Amino acid sequence: MIAQIDPSQAKEWLTESNYTVAGVLLVIFVCFGLAVWRVISWIGREFVIPGRDRMFRHLDRVDDTMKDVSTSLQKLATVPERLDGIEEKVESISLRVKQIDANMGHDGGPRK
Repeated sequence: MIAQIDPSQAKEWLTESNYTVAGVLLVIFVCFGLAVWRVISWIGREFVIPGRDRMFRHLDRVDDTMKDVSTSLQKLATVPERLDGIEEKVESISLRVKQIDANMGHDGGPRK
């Protein structure tokens, strides 16, 4: 609108009513900016910050779960070694039982 005014006519355009209109528009713009700022801060306070906190709590639980899984896997890694030890003990007991049966005169067959 100002670009269409001849510079010689600018003095006539800058009247009190035009200042009032510009002032009202400035107040409306400032109020709109303040409203947008309040809405954005409310959204951040009500949605973004709680969402961030929930995400961090979830990550803490995932970390605890991963530690539990790691501990379980370490325990499971020792199972084959323990099974080998148990197998050796069972074999030695089985040999003893066979020796006892042989000493008692049993042939290992079904008893009558």
